[in-house]
Amino acid sequence: MARPAAFGRRPLATVAERQDGVLTRHQLRDHGYDESAVRSQLIARRWQRFGRKVIVLHNGALTLRQRWWVAVLSQHRAALAGATAATGQGLAVHLWPKRYWDDMERQNDLVIVTG
Repeated sequence: MARPAAFGRRPLATVAERQDGVLTRHQLRDHGYDESAVRSQLIARRWQRFGRKVIVLHNGALTLRQRWWVAVLSQHRAALAGATAATGQGLAVHLWPKRYWDDMERQNDLVIVTG
């Protein structure tokens, strides 16, 4: 089913951990999972498919971070931006109406002021 990773390539487990268990078919193929092996995992309902390109390496509900990975990996050129990207990097994001702006304590949070 899976062959050892080529020299210099990160092991599949490392890539899967870094990407929260969400990979593309191309990434899986690069790590030794041919289309038949992927299809077997999907038919057995061990993995989930999202679109034509993205595979989640479990069969449960997706976390928020996994949903972000599915969205990014599904598109040719995609990235998280704005409040989503800030949240993904561990910043707390708060949406506050402008009238409260002057009264807030601002420390390490990203505050987005709405009109």
